[in-house]
Amino acid sequence: MKKWGWSALVSQAGLTIGMSLLVARAFPTFGEGFRSLTIATVAINEVVGPILFKFALDRTGETGKGAATSHGGH
Repeated sequence: MKKWGWSALVSQAGLTIGMSLLVARAFPTFGEGFRSLTIATVAINEVVGPILFKFALDRTGETGKGAATSHGGH
């Protein structure tokens, strides 16, 4: 997971950034601001998303950690 976990996020980020570029070209009055906001949102999601996803997997016991240890191991 640590080695290849990031690879699933690349296609989503690329599509979102590509669409934001299309919006920026189609709507010059607000497109640049929209593009900047979109890129910032993608950057935050790329950093925080995997951490929260791993936390959620641990808490639900899907990784063999978290849920079993948070209940005293029983």
